[in-house]
Amino acid sequence: MQLKGKHVCFSVRDIYFPAPGVVLDELHGNDLMSGQVVEVSDSGHDPQAYVIVKVSALADPVIVAVDRLRDSSDPERIRKE
Repeated sequence: MQLKGKHVCFSVRDIYFPAPGVVLDELHGNDLMSGQVVEVSDSGHDPQAYVIVKVSALADPVIVAVDRLRDSSDPERIRKE
């Protein structure tokens, strides 16, 4: 079977190189996500360094640095609280 030049489909998880995380970051690294803060964590010296966020489209919550949160009413503005 001749494969060279043929368009094919495959899952991101099946990519060997570069790492799937690199591919996802290149494709979607600037996409904004939203969710509900379910917990506030700390880094040891900063009592509110991270938040744990439940995103409805994901099975597991994500951890995000508080200084990277954006204002939900104005996503271009980084939240300053």
